Amino acid sequence: MRVIDSSSLLHGWDDYPLSNFPGLWEWMASEISQKSILVPQIVIGEVERICEECALWVKGVNGFSAVEIDGSIVSEAIAIVSWLGVENDQFGSGVGSNDILIIATAKSLGCPLISNEAKQPILPANRKSYKMPAVCSASIVLVDCINFADLIKASGQAF
Repeated sequence: MRVIDSSSLLHGWDDYPLSNFPGLWEWMASEISQKSILVPQIVIGEVERICEECALWVKGVNGFSAVEIDGSIVSEAIAIVSWLGVENDQFGSGVGSNDILIIATAKSLGCPLISNEAKQPILPANRKSYKMPAVCSASIVLVDCINFADLIKASGQAF
Protein backbone atom coordinates (compact mmCIF):
# COMPACT_ATOMS: atom_id res chain seq x y z
CA MET A 1 0.00 0.00 0.00
CA ARG A 2 0.98 3.59 -0.65
CA VAL A 3 -0.67 6.89 0.18
CA ILE A 4 -0.85 9.45 -2.63
CA ASP A 5 -0.66 13.21 -2.19
CA SER A 6 -2.56 15.68 -4.35
CA SER A 7 0.74 16.95 -5.84
CA SER A 8 1.45 13.53 -7.36
CA LEU A 9 -2.09 12.86 -8.46
CA LEU A 10 -2.29 16.23 -10.21
CA HIS A 11 1.22 15.88 -11.65
CA GLY A 12 0.27 12.51 -13.14
CA TRP A 13 -3.01 13.88 -14.47
CA ASP A 14 -1.30 16.88 -16.10
CA ASP A 15 1.85 15.18 -17.41
CA TYR A 16 0.40 11.79 -18.37
CA PRO A 17 -3.05 12.68 -19.76
CA LEU A 18 -5.67 9.94 -19.75
CA SER A 19 -6.19 10.32 -23.50
CA ASN A 20 -2.48 9.70 -24.17
CA PHE A 21 -1.75 7.16 -21.42
CA PRO A 22 -4.94 5.11 -20.96
CA GLY A 23 -2.95 2.08 -19.80
CA LEU A 24 -1.36 4.07 -17.00
CA TRP A 25 -4.75 5.23 -15.76
CA GLU A 26 -6.23 1.73 -16.06
CA TRP A 27 -3.36 0.54 -13.86
CA MET A 28 -3.89 3.44 -11.42
CA ALA A 29 -7.60 2.59 -11.22
CA SER A 30 -6.73 -1.02 -10.49
CA GLU A 31 -4.26 0.03 -7.78
CA ILE A 32 -6.87 2.31 -6.19
CA SER A 33 -9.58 -0.38 -6.44
CA GLN A 34 -7.30 -2.92 -4.78
CA LYS A 35 -6.33 -0.39 -2.10
CA SER A 36 -2.69 -0.58 -3.20
CA ILE A 37 -2.85 3.19 -3.63
CA LEU A 38 -4.79 4.96 -0.91
CA VAL A 39 -6.29 8.41 -1.41
CA PRO A 40 -6.96 10.43 1.73
CA GLN A 41 -10.25 12.36 1.78
CA ILE A 42 -8.26 15.56 2.28
CA VAL A 43 -6.49 14.89 -1.05
CA ILE A 44 -9.83 14.59 -2.83
CA GLY A 45 -10.79 18.01 -1.48
CA GLU A 46 -7.53 19.56 -2.65
CA VAL A 47 -7.77 17.97 -6.09
CA GLU A 48 -11.41 19.07 -6.52
CA ARG A 49 -10.38 22.71 -6.03
CA ILE A 50 -7.68 22.44 -8.72
CA CYS A 51 -8.97 19.90 -11.26
CA GLU A 52 -12.53 18.71 -10.90
CA GLU A 53 -12.09 16.27 -13.81
CA CYS A 54 -9.26 14.47 -11.97
CA ALA A 55 -11.27 14.33 -8.74
CA LEU A 56 -14.27 12.92 -10.59
CA TRP A 57 -12.06 10.28 -12.19
CA VAL A 58 -10.72 9.17 -8.79
CA LYS A 59 -14.18 9.11 -7.20
CA GLY A 60 -15.44 7.09 -10.17
CA VAL A 61 -12.90 4.30 -9.71
CA ASN A 62 -14.70 1.04 -8.97
CA GLY A 63 -14.57 0.36 -5.23
CA PHE A 64 -13.02 3.73 -4.38
CA SER A 65 -13.25 4.85 -0.80
CA ALA A 66 -11.22 7.71 0.55
CA VAL A 67 -9.16 7.32 3.72
CA GLU A 68 -10.88 9.27 6.47
CA ILE A 69 -9.01 11.01 9.26
CA ASP A 70 -9.22 8.97 12.47
CA GLY A 71 -7.79 9.25 15.97
CA SER A 72 -4.55 7.49 15.07
CA ILE A 73 -3.92 9.91 12.21
CA VAL A 74 -4.74 12.90 14.40
CA SER A 75 -2.29 11.64 17.06
CA GLU A 76 0.48 11.33 14.48
CA ALA A 77 -0.35 14.79 13.10
CA ILE A 78 -0.18 16.36 16.57
CA ALA A 79 3.25 14.82 17.13
CA ILE A 80 4.50 16.14 13.78
CA VAL A 81 3.11 19.63 14.43
CA SER A 82 4.83 19.67 17.81
CA TRP A 83 8.14 18.48 16.31
CA LEU A 84 7.95 21.18 13.63
CA GLY A 85 7.46 23.81 16.32
CA VAL A 86 4.15 25.06 14.94
CA GLU A 87 2.20 27.06 17.50
CA ASN A 88 -1.23 28.67 17.15
CA ASP A 89 -1.56 27.34 13.59
CA GLN A 90 1.34 29.56 12.50
CA PHE A 91 2.86 27.38 9.78
CA GLY A 92 5.96 28.52 7.93
CA SER A 93 6.80 28.25 4.25
CA GLY A 94 6.95 24.44 4.37
CA VAL A 95 4.18 21.96 5.03
CA GLY A 96 0.69 23.09 5.91
CA SER A 97 -2.00 21.43 7.97
CA ASN A 98 -3.29 19.32 5.05
CA ASP A 99 0.24 18.14 4.25
CA ILE A 100 0.73 17.10 7.85
CA LEU A 101 -2.52 15.12 7.84
CA ILE A 102 -1.47 13.36 4.63
CA ILE A 103 1.96 12.52 6.05
CA ALA A 104 0.31 11.38 9.29
CA THR A 105 -2.00 9.13 7.26
CA ALA A 106 1.00 7.42 5.64
CA LYS A 107 2.75 7.12 9.01
CA SER A 108 -0.33 5.78 10.77
CA LEU A 109 -0.91 3.16 8.06
CA GLY A 110 2.80 2.27 7.77
CA CYS A 111 2.82 3.15 4.07
CA PRO A 112 5.16 5.09 1.79
CA LEU A 113 3.94 8.46 0.56
CA ILE A 114 3.79 9.43 -3.11
CA SER A 115 4.45 13.18 -3.30
CA ASN A 116 5.80 15.40 -6.04
CA GLU A 117 6.89 18.12 -3.66
CA ALA A 118 10.51 19.05 -4.30
CA LYS A 119 13.20 17.52 -2.13
CA GLN A 120 15.33 19.99 -0.22
CA PRO A 121 19.01 19.02 -0.64
CA ILE A 122 19.92 21.38 2.21
CA LEU A 123 17.37 21.45 4.99
CA PRO A 124 16.36 24.87 6.29
CA ALA A 125 17.33 25.73 9.86
CA ASN A 126 13.67 26.35 10.67
CA ARG A 127 11.70 23.09 10.59
CA LYS A 128 8.55 25.05 9.70
CA SER A 129 10.16 25.49 6.26
CA TYR A 130 10.44 21.72 5.68
CA LYS A 131 8.58 20.39 2.63
CA MET A 132 6.85 16.99 2.65
CA PRO A 133 9.89 14.86 1.70
CA ALA A 134 11.95 16.43 4.50
CA VAL A 135 9.22 15.88 7.08
CA CYS A 136 8.84 12.28 5.89
CA SER A 137 12.54 11.62 6.43
CA ALA A 138 12.55 13.10 9.95
CA SER A 139 13.31 10.63 12.72
CA ILE A 140 9.87 11.22 14.27
CA VAL A 141 8.17 10.20 10.99
CA LEU A 142 10.38 7.88 8.90
CA VAL A 143 8.02 7.44 5.96
CA ASP A 144 9.48 6.63 2.54
CA CYS A 145 8.60 9.38 0.08
CA ILE A 146 8.65 8.77 -3.67
CA ASN A 147 7.35 10.79 -6.60
CA PHE A 148 4.96 9.79 -9.39
CA ALA A 149 7.76 8.80 -11.79
CA ASP A 150 9.30 6.59 -9.06
CA LEU A 151 5.91 4.95 -8.60
CA ILE A 152 5.73 4.15 -12.32
CA LYS A 153 9.29 2.79 -12.35
CA ALA A 154 8.71 0.67 -9.24
CA SER A 155 5.55 -0.81 -10.77
CA GLY A 156 7.53 -2.61 -13.45
CA GLN A 157 4.66 -1.88 -15.82
CA ALA A 158 5.05 -0.68 -19.40
CA PHE A 159 2.49 1.83 -20.54
